[in-house]
Amino acid sequence: MHATEQLARRYFDAWTSGDHATVTMVAQAYQDEVGFQLYDASRGERTIRVAEQLTIRDGRIASSNFVTDMAAFAAFAGAGGRP
Repeated sequence: MHATEQLARRYFDAWTSGDHATVTMVAQAYQDEVGFQLYDASRGERTIRVAEQLTIRDGRIASSNFVTDMAAFAAFAGAGGRP
């Protein structure tokens, strides 16, 4: 496993392990120091899709940028623990 992929997967696993929402990796790609992860997060009946770009430098995450439908994200975040 490429070092960028390894660190990006550890990051994904770490932040999703304690999450009450269900997060499922849909697709991922890694090249050099850049990784892309596409995942779905579900809470009750709401599901959002997120694309995240990670830049890895010197064994650390140097940047993380995500793209999603912000209206859907706001509704998702506002759903709280409600099913």
